[in-house]
Amino acid sequence: MNMDCICCIVIVVVACGAAFGAEMRLSGEFKDEALKRDVLAVCRDALGVYEKRIAAPPPLGPKPFVVRQASDGKPRADLRGLPNEYWVNITCLFTRQYCQIVYQVAHELGHHYIHPQRNNWLIESTATALSLRCLSEMGEKWKTNPPFGNWKPYAPHFPEYRENTIKGQLGEIGLKPDSDLKAWVRSELPTLVRERKVRRPEQHACAILIEDAFRRHPDAWGAVCQLGAATSADGYTDFAAWEKLVGPKERALVKDLAALFGPVFEAGKTAP
Repeated sequence: MNMDCICCIVIVVVACGAAFGAEMRLSGEFKDEALKRDVLAVCRDALGVYEKRIAAPPPLGPKPFVVRQASDGKPRADLRGLPNEYWVNITCLFTRQYCQIVYQVAHELGHHYIHPQRNNWLIESTATALSLRCLSEMGEKWKTNPPFGNWKPYAPHFPEYRENTIKGQLGEIGLKPDSDLKAWVRSELPTLVRERKVRRPEQHACAILIEDAFRRHPDAWGAVCQLGAATSADGYTDFAAWEKLVGPKERALVKDLAALFGPVFEAGKTAP
C-alpha cells in the first residue's frame, strides 16, 4: 500500500443486514467530518443493494471493501488491495456528487463480485448494468428510507442521472434509449467485438439489455458471482459452463443472456 494510504483516515462500517458481515471503509484524508459521514452513507447504501440482491460474498471470499480516491484519475477495481481487501477506486470521493459516487462505486463493486481478475466486454457491460440498476434501486429506496431523513428530496436524482448517462453514451454511437438494441447486438456487436472496438458507449448499449434481465429476474443477481469462473483468461465466456455453475433460481437469467450474447462469442471467440 502507498504511504499516502497508510497515513489516511479510515472509517469502518458493517453493512446492516449483510449476509456475510461485509465491512466497508473509506480511505482518504477528509477535512470535513460531515462530508466524510455522508459519503460513507452513500457508499454503504450502494453496497447494500448488492447485499440485498446477492446475499453472498464475492468469488474471492469475504474481505473489507475500501473505497479510495483514484490517484490516476481512473475508476477501477484495484487489484493491489488483494488478498486482504477489495479496493474500489473512484474519482469523486471528496465530493457530494452522490449520483456519480454510486455509479462508480457500484460499477467497481460489480467487478469484485464478478471476479476482479477476469474481464472482457461482457463483464464490463455487466458491471455497468449493475451500476445502472443500483441507481434505480437507490432512487426507490431513498423515497422512503434514505440514510438521513432530510435526504428524501434527493431520490429523483438517481434515476435522472441514470437516464442522462444512458442518453449521452448511446448518442455517441447514434443510438437512443428506445432504439432496438437487440437488433443492434445481432447486426453490429459481433464485428465490434472481433475488431476489439467495444468501448463505453457500446458497453452501455449491452448494459441496458443486461439490466433489463436483472429487472426481470430480481432474485438471480447471484449469477454474476460465477461469471468470472465461466470466463477464460483470454476473455471467452462459456455460457454453458456458466449455467452449470449457478443455482436453479439463477439459470433463467443466464439463459436469457446466453440467447442475447452467446452468438457474439461464437462469432469471435478470440476477441475479448
